[in-house]
Amino acid sequence: MKKLIMILALVPSIAFGSLIDLTPGGFIWGPNQPQIVSDWYANTRPKVELFDDNLFTVTGFGTPNIIISWDLRQLLGTFEWLFVQGTSPEGDMGNFYKITSGQRHVGEALVTINGETPVIFFTAFGTFPAPDTGTTLGLFLIGLVSLYASRHYRFKSF
Repeated sequence: MKKLIMILALVPSIAFGSLIDLTPGGFIWGPNQPQIVSDWYANTRPKVELFDDNLFTVTGFGTPNIIISWDLRQLLGTFEWLFVQGTSPEGDMGNFYKITSGQRHVGEALVTINGETPVIFFTAFGTFPAPDTGTTLGLFLIGLVSLYASRHYRFKSF
């Protein structure tokens, strides 16, 4: 019975969670930052784009906990990654979040660095659909013409 209650208690937090904290407790920027941050910059950062921070509503800048909300449905962008930053006596600190798939277009989240360091800046990253300029249709039409020509005009072998 206790296990059932624990499972049922977890379901709402799993279903409605919007962020995954990839660096719990935050980290200090620099050469000793967590491996996940270094790997992200080396492998994922070249493939994603920076979002304009004006697309987000932020409440609580300068405090340890801020609320970020977003509605990107009109933009067609997919919000995927979030860095929050602040300054502490130890140095520039940050925390790194991954946005869950259910919240990539519309959502709201409470974010923090470590619960003590004031958040003064955030950076959001994601992807945008690549516009098709007609290349796909053009290649399809060339293929159809080639197929038609190969059936109706038999080439003689020499």
